[in-house]
Amino acid sequence: MRISKVSVVLHDRRTDVLKVFGVTDGRLPMGVLRIETDEGIEGNSFISGPGPGAEAIARQIVASLKPLLVGRDPLDIGLHWTRMNRVSRSVDQIAIGVVDVALWDIVGKVAGLPIHRLLGTYRDKVPAYFSSGHHDSAEEYAEEAAYWHGQGWRGYKLHPPSASWDARPRGPIAADIEASTAVRAGVGDELTLMLDASWGYTYPEALKVGGEQGTQLTFRMNSDSVHWKPVGLPFDPKVNCTLPLFPSAGGPSEMLTSGPDVATGNVRVSGVGSVDPNSSVPCTSNV
Repeated sequence: MRISKVSVVLHDRRTDVLKVFGVTDGRLPMGVLRIETDEGIEGNSFISGPGPGAEAIARQIVASLKPLLVGRDPLDIGLHWTRMNRVSRSVDQIAIGVVDVALWDIVGKVAGLPIHRLLGTYRDKVPAYFSSGHHDSAEEYAEEAAYWHGQGWRGYKLHPPSASWDARPRGPIAADIEASTAVRAGVGDELTLMLDASWGYTYPEALKVGGEQGTQLTFRMNSDSVHWKPVGLPFDPKVNCTLPLFPSAGGPSEMLTSGPDVATGNVRVSGVGSVDPNSSVPCTSNV
């Protein structure tokens, strides 16, 4: 089996109410990577934000990664990963990851098995939560959380007002606490609540917001509050804060690291966007 074609289809998701990851005009650029083989089996993977954007990732895949793939065996995933990372100075890790997922899609179809079986199944289901848009008012967060709670979702994570994904000035952390308070008041105690500040807080700000959420609002997690780099390791993100603060690794060389929380055995990462109910500290992995 050989890879015969690598292509990307770009499209825009449009809606007048879309407020997520810096979208200000209702247009969210997205894409689908398609890796075809000479035996008719193909692998697919989605491209979206955050990051440099779907168009930039698509250009990198076609210009830099496609020549490394066409004519080669798609099942040699380890070899492909190594070859792609050799050009990582000019290719975003997101582009490499998108290709890697599509190759695994091919492997699963060849084996006739879901990917989790090939990687080693641990459980057959994981808890899921709804990840919020980026809103301007506490009321909008409360309305969104209440709506999705009514649809059956059991967890909701805020991307708070201060965590700007666009060019707008960063808001005060008091607005984040206000939004968190409004959401908890609106949904009661049945919904698991979390917050993702997108590396927007200083360490003292993370402690202030996390302390308020942990003691008064019974939030389960404060994810990506601070970046490792400005803080300086080692440090304990749970000092003087009853709510776990879990920043994720952020650079190409950091994507294979777990951070001090995991290193000290306080948490177990159960997968992208999931909460491990058996862990001593609920957490997410955004790697």
